[in-house]
Amino acid sequence: MFLYKSHKKLEHKQTSVIGFVIAIISILVTVVMVYGLPLALALLSKYGVYHLNLFLLGLSTVIFLSVQGLLLFGFPLFYAQDKKSHMTGFQILTYSWIWMIVIALVIVAVSLALFQAAPMSVTDLTM
Repeated sequence: MFLYKSHKKLEHKQTSVIGFVIAIISILVTVVMVYGLPLALALLSKYGVYHLNLFLLGLSTVIFLSVQGLLLFGFPLFYAQDKKSHMTGFQILTYSWIWMIVIALVIVAVSLALFQAAPMSVTDLTM
């Protein structure tokens, strides 16, 4: 395989950048699954197809978990074949998790700043 170099040595900054890229891809996969599934189910419901809801939910779960497994374990294990540093894959995986948490916190903070609404009371719901 021309992409594999048996003598590669990744520095701390490189593992951080690889973790960041994997985290971005992982967040994008999550966004596609979270927003794509309800849209697909709404489209099917619009045309009266209700029997595929559970099937698509299960299928999307399997696809989501397999893509996340490939991203978060497959790529770091590829880099873990580095003979000089057996911790490279673990470092990349750790950076991926850290970057995903940071990105999620930024999304939450921006959402709170932009889309904050007044709390609803029971009287609002009964009108």
